[in-house]
Amino acid sequence: MMNLRNVLLLVMGLVACGSTFGQPTAPFQWSQFLGPNRDGNSQEVGLNLNWQSRPPAVLWKVELGGGFSSMSFSGRRLFTMTERGERIYVVAVDIGTGEESWSYDIGPKYLDYQKFGSGPRATPTFHQGQLFALAPTGALACLDAVDGREVWSVNAIELVGAPDRADDQYYWGMSASPLIEGNLVIVQPGGEEGNSVAAFHKRDGKLVWKVGDDPPGYGSPIGVYAAGLRQVICTTGLSILSVDPKDGRLLWRFEWVNKFKMNSATPVWIDGLLFISALHEPGAAALEIVREGDKIVPRPKWQSQDLKTHFATPIVIDGFVYATHGGGGNLRCLDLNTGEVKWRDSTTGKSSLIAVEGHLIALSDQGDLRLVEASPAGFKSKGEVLGVLAPKAWASPALSQGRLYIRDEKHLMCLDLR
Repeated sequence: MMNLRNVLLLVMGLVACGSTFGQPTAPFQWSQFLGPNRDGNSQEVGLNLNWQSRPPAVLWKVELGGGFSSMSFSGRRLFTMTERGERIYVVAVDIGTGEESWSYDIGPKYLDYQKFGSGPRATPTFHQGQLFALAPTGALACLDAVDGREVWSVNAIELVGAPDRADDQYYWGMSASPLIEGNLVIVQPGGEEGNSVAAFHKRDGKLVWKVGDDPPGYGSPIGVYAAGLRQVICTTGLSILSVDPKDGRLLWRFEWVNKFKMNSATPVWIDGLLFISALHEPGAAALEIVREGDKIVPRPKWQSQDLKTHFATPIVIDGFVYATHGGGGNLRCLDLNTGEVKWRDSTTGKSSLIAVEGHLIALSDQGDLRLVEASPAGFKSKGEVLGVLAPKAWASPALSQGRLYIRDEKHLMCLDLR
């Protein structure tokens, strides 16, 4: 059954955009990292949610190349990034066939300092006919989404004076996906000289502002309304920062320190709370963002060591948090309002998650795909497809027009969830 929230979203989308079969309406547009709201939740309805009796069919599987970028979409095109030979490319793929429509050379190949994996990390962002892509070495490009033609290109690291990514304190290059906020493209170069976060004009790539003195984080920035003000919230290596996008003014800083300066999960804003988590010392926390006099401050509602996420962003559904705990990985469910652990289960292993219609789609780093009912009552599997990809399947899954897209270091795959 379709709940009231999904009904309203569907009606709003139909009214705003018109209803054309095969074309996504506004609330369904998976145009950026982790979907419409950067929280991994899809508003699509009417999908196959019982894989035990009807596993999803593979529509196509193509060789793509290396990297960990996820996917974004517009109409019949999928956008991602890949490493081939000595170069990194932004690519557009036809969603019906898997055939490549165009490619754009954005820069040289990249291997992280720890040699965990080679290739791009960030996901291209589609916005109003253009695509904004970020390479791990700092190249930021605006492309025509139809043909891949370059509109402008800059190097974010060089323009803001941030440290080069060959430095041994920066593990994985620029990994945060670009955020479009009004007329700005916001990225996170990271550095100790007012260059943690930077905004470029989406029209011409000119630097508008830069702010913050923290090393880089690897989670992506998000835009939220909180305490009566629009804020861009960013994860750094040592903190969570909030910036006023109008002028780059630092609104608040919440210390979020671990010995490796490794904060990798994207923050999640929902129900008036900001949920943050990290693999090492900080654990997890829910923050209220409130006004105190003329200041805006983050106020911890709770903090716990019972959930420590690695790079996969937690999913929040109906007041409960679902996320993989630890480097080895077991799936946990926590109460968003209290931090209480409702259950633990090791079935899914270390997995990246997205959500649809009260269910979790979990892609393990070993390439196994599972469907899990999202309920605080306990873990309930709704089916699995094992060995669908090779190990180091680290890119987050993406969902568009009833089709699920997943990738590993070599292949891109499309499965039918209709």
